[in-house]
Amino acid sequence: MSTTQPSINENLQQDGANKSKKGGLEGIVAATTALSKVEGTAGRLIYRGYNIHDLARTTSFEEIAHLLWFGHLPDKEELLDLKIRLLADRTMPDAMLRILRELPATTEPMDVLRTVTSAWGAINIKGKPTVEGHCPDSALPALSGRLPTFAQWLRAIRVSP
Repeated sequence: MSTTQPSINENLQQDGANKSKKGGLEGIVAATTALSKVEGTAGRLIYRGYNIHDLARTTSFEEIAHLLWFGHLPDKEELLDLKIRLLADRTMPDAMLRILRELPATTEPMDVLRTVTSAWGAINIKGKPTVEGHCPDSALPALSGRLPTFAQWLRAIRVSP
């Protein structure tokens, strides 16, 4: 016998009568994922079966990124490959620098980052973009290297005269 969880709409309708008892989206399952699990009352956040507190004490950003993207903690070779890939993606393409410089100084920083990231993706991601870590052409490592670079350049442009 299998059971299914109610949909968001069913939960919202069912919960509507009990609104005075509960606030917000408490108890509503919006989605399920293999990436993480939140055990809020116990104060636990689990990434792919690992407690985040244990990971924070023993692993690097790159190791956790690899865990999330590829489903397992990297061995030494996989970690080195990922570090090299991230480093290679920390360059600033001239076209993106032009966009950063041409946007009005009054543009909100998040709007600037969204715009330059979208432009970079339109130019560099071929075919249907994916966020699937196991896909060799995944945009995740590239974006993880580019976003801090875009933010740093935005700051440098706005701070310098």
